[in-house]
Amino acid sequence: DDNFAESEERLNVSTKTNEKLLRDLNKKENEYEETKLQLQNKLHTEEHQNQMMKSQVQQYGGSLKDKEDEIMALREKLVITEKSVTLFRTRARTEMDGIKAVVVKSKENNEELLEESIKEKTSIMGELKSLKIKYLDHRKKLTRLIIVMERRYQS
Repeated sequence: DDNFAESEERLNVSTKTNEKLLRDLNKKENEYEETKLQLQNKLHTEEHQNQMMKSQVQQYGGSLKDKEDEIMALREKLVITEKSVTLFRTRARTEMDGIKAVVVKSKENNEELLEESIKEKTSIMGELKSLKIKYLDHRKKLTRLIIVMERRYQS
């Protein structure tokens, strides 16, 4: 009987241990299932965010490519514009140099013409003075002649 009681005691202890282990196992399985569910939810969330980020990257990648193309086109236009401006400035400088040369030459010609004109005026003024003196002399002679003629007619 002692053996039986001892065996029964061991059986009860084993049963209680088994029940406790079974409860612990169930608890661990529940914790495992909860953790598994949380991890699956987190995985689904991460996958969803990853998909959204991939989509944004593709969208921005395309947008970035478009912007890079636009920037390249604007750079090309800028280079062309800079070349045009440089060419225009060169032409303008050349034309300004030509105009300056014409102005300088024209000024020189005008100064020469002015000098010649002053010489001519001086010469003409001299001739005019000479003619005026001759005119006055002739007038005096004419007046004397008139006076002489009047005297002859009166006499």
